Amino acid sequence: TGRVLLDGRSARRLQTLSQKLHQYLDVLAPKDVQGNRQVQVLQQVLNFEKRGKRPEWLGPDAIPTLLQVLMHEGPATRLLLVRLLDLIEGKTATVALAQRAVFDLGSEVRAAALRALEARPRADYRPVLLDALRHPWGPAAAHAAEALVELGDRDATPALLGLLKELD
Repeated sequence: TGRVLLDGRSARRLQTLSQKLHQYLDVLAPKDVQGNRQVQVLQQVLNFEKRGKRPEWLGPDAIPTLLQVLMHEGPATRLLLVRLLDLIEGKTATVALAQRAVFDLGSEVRAAALRALEARPRADYRPVLLDALRHPWGPAAAHAAEALVELGDRDATPALLGLLKELD
């Protein structure tokens, strides 16, 4: 069904971080009359706020909250999302970046996500891009194809040939 079920700890963490991030957005980056946010101060806080020895917002457990709250915002905030994901190591962040490269409406945001993916393991993002080629929303498939070309992922060729055979 596409739903992700969280265990109790993860659900509480999502709720706590979500409330905190919404408060930060309201206080540190309120919307102007056009509905845009100035996110520079917010980015500084998120990059350096410590919980323990590392920034709280730059760990894999913050990814669900960052996605849930920021991916529906304006372009500047979605660029911040990509920058934050780029600073988080691991497959979960890579998958989220690949999803931004495919599904974000802004070409600047998609380009930033692609730049971030260049340093990531192809095996982590390739399945997202290949799956998006089958997506019913035409632009997602086009963005996925562009991403595979832009990233120079020649190792995806056998999977692409398999997709061509499926079309028959």
